[in-house]
Amino acid sequence: MSDVKDFLKSYNIDSEETIYSSKDVCYRLTDILEEYLKEQTETFEQKSKLLIKHLCDNHNPHTNIIVTCDSAEILEGVMSFETKKFIKD
Repeated sequence: MSDVKDFLKSYNIDSEETIYSSKDVCYRLTDILEEYLKEQTETFEQKSKLLIKHLCDNHNPHTNIIVTCDSAEILEGVMSFETKKFIKD
């Protein structure tokens, strides 16, 4: 949430009240959020490419990385079997 607040501050918007009460400049919230999401997507893609490059440079094609909010794990598939025989419709 602080990322959103920081982003809004870059538009000189300190709070929601500024969006609605600004007399000098009319901000369209959808445009601001669209730009924010675009920037976040670009950042996510850049960070993801670093992980993908790491996998390609250092591991085999059967390796995955799982990233959570507090850990990262590198996994290598040694053997697998898939069946949908027991899945109920």
